[in-house]
Amino acid sequence: MANLNLTLSDPVLTALSQRRDLVRDFPFIYIRPIKVAKRRSCCGSRRSEQKTLLTATTRVKTALINMAPDQLKRLKARIGAKTLTLFINEGGGVKKHVL
Repeated sequence: MANLNLTLSDPVLTALSQRRDLVRDFPFIYIRPIKVAKRRSCCGSRRSEQKTLLTATTRVKTALINMAPDQLKRLKARIGAKTLTLFINEGGGVKKHVL
């Protein structure tokens, strides 16, 4: 295992969710890619896509926080990280979790 301290931001989670080997072992990590249309009629569709992505990444972060220690250790080994840091909105504020 590498001595990497990895911060799981939304773009990092989205990138990890596209790795088939991780999704096969940890299906909850999958985030469906949002298809961006070339033309937009209004800004509302863009906001709804961002809200969908935020909801999906929050779901994955919550699942990671509640993961069993043995599964978390396996995930860290697969990613090559010593610690995972994530920030999640909880109770009107942002809370830092170090796993």
